Amino acid sequence: MHVARPTMTFGFLWVPLVLIAAGCSESGPPTGPEIPELVLASQLLFETDRDGNVEIYVMSRDGTSPRRLTNEPTFDEFPTFSPDAELIAFDSERSGDFEIYTMRPDGGGLRNLSRNGSTDVLPSWSPDGSRIAFTSARDGDFEIYTMDADGGNLERLTNNPAADRKPAWSPDGTRIAFESDRDGDLDIFVMRSDGTGQLNLTRDAGLDVSASWAPDGRKIAYASNRTGNFEIWVLDLDRRLNTNVSNTLSRDTDPAWSPDGEKIAFTTARDANFEVYIMNPDGSGVENLTRSPASDKRPAWGK
Repeated sequence: MHVARPTMTFGFLWVPLVLIAAGCSESGPPTGPEIPELVLASQLLFETDRDGNVEIYVMSRDGTSPRRLTNEPTFDEFPTFSPDAELIAFDSERSGDFEIYTMRPDGGGLRNLSRNGSTDVLPSWSPDGSRIAFTSARDGDFEIYTMDADGGNLERLTNNPAADRKPAWSPDGTRIAFESDRDGDLDIFVMRSDGTGQLNLTRDAGLDVSASWAPDGRKIAYASNRTGNFEIWVLDLDRRLNTNVSNTLSRDTDPAWSPDGEKIAFTTARDANFEVYIMNPDGSGVENLTRSPASDKRPAWGK
């Protein structure tokens, strides 16, 4: 039987996250949009090379009915549904360098949002769908930026000589988690959505990457190799407790918390090739969704 293993985060720089979100006294309530009502997601996006190059697919929650959405000889990767599931943001090198694009869920209506000669990757929607956070090297190193959903009103949030990457917006829209190697190795950080109040949440000697918020905003799933190979861990922000929930000898990465909070989708190599799996947040109920000889990675939930 699988048993999740909790560990305390020693050396953890703890500041109540309500202060980060609200920018006010500890007794004051956080401001900003309310956490969306939890919904049962019926679809999962993922990327796969089953057609010879990396393309974006969508499948049902149970892994059935996989359908190809892109058809391009270059890389199309890191897809993510908008909150209303009307658009999909992703990055692609079809223009000669990696840019942030959007398309409809049927693969039509393609639009290049970033239009920059540098690398723009790893999009993340704000909960209200008005903004997209992403990673860009346009200023010489990887930093976190946000822009409107149509590509306008660009804003740089981080300014550090280290690599700041892979933003993930909190469910209430007040915070953004990201990964950074500014403290010597990759850790999970959090900041307010305007870029202020940047804090290291993990402070571990291993590599901690790919943050995904629980829909109630009280936990963050992420991947870490602190035990020697990459596993899925869950950080309880209230209890300051890290738990290894995948706990296998294989490589487990790319966690994605379902909108209803009942499942975590992830990428794993436990079947000798990369597949998309789901499990309960405590690590039980593991299920292979893709079952393909190809490399299937980076799941993202939708409605």
